[in-house]
Amino acid sequence: MKKIVMLLLASTLILGACGKNDEKAALQKDIDKLQKENKSLKATKDKLKKQKKDTQERVDKLQNEVNEKVASESVKQKSDAKSKEEDKKKSTSEDTKNKPENASGQNQTAKDKQTKDKQTKDKPAASTTTKDKTSGTAADKKNGNTP
Repeated sequence: MKKIVMLLLASTLILGACGKNDEKAALQKDIDKLQKENKSLKATKDKLKKQKKDTQERVDKLQNEVNEKVASESVKQKSDAKSKEEDKKKSTSEDTKNKPENASGQNQTAKDKQTKDKQTKDKPAASTTTKDKTSGTAADKKNGNTP
């Protein structure tokens, strides 16, 4: 019986030692695999960092271009506005110079306009084309000419 127990213990130790060697080899393979994966991930990380840096540089460059265009547009608009103001000032100063010469002509025109306004006020209202739903035009009803 002692021999059987000793045989069982010896076989257990031998099988246990062989199993550990296989397990050790499997773990070593896993370590190598994970190291390779880690290297590839680091390479991908570096590549993405470089791509991010390049993209950020392009964004900054485009932003600077936009800012320059906006600034040049603003300067252009300001210069256009100034030139328009100067043109207005010149035209008003020319009008002021020409005003005494044309004053009598303008007064005559104003008088003619006032006369026309008085004449139109004195005349009876012309018939309109607005139709009343019952009959005739609005002007006909004013004048008492309903059919």
